[in-house]
Amino acid sequence: MPDNRERSGPSGQSIPGRPGAHGWTPERRVQAAEAIHRWKPWERSTGPKTPEGKQKVSRNAYRGSPSLQRKEAFKMLNRLLREQRSRLREVLE
Repeated sequence: MPDNRERSGPSGQSIPGRPGAHGWTPERRVQAAEAIHRWKPWERSTGPKTPEGKQKVSRNAYRGSPSLQRKEAFKMLNRLLREQRSRLREVLE
């Protein structure tokens, strides 16, 4: 028996006859959205309360990308060069 639900393919295209993510039909998505709006979980979520917890979750989205690592390395290099320039000025004065 063919399945008339659609699924998104690797390029984001719908593939006729294939179920969506975890078999979610458009109707099921609407029902889930309505249920979530009734439950309003965002009103009860508190997030971290301690400084340790806040520090831990602040890194949730960190991926350590090469560009971010490069940016941090340049920051450190600039800081060291400023310190060196300052010390050279002290010595030469």
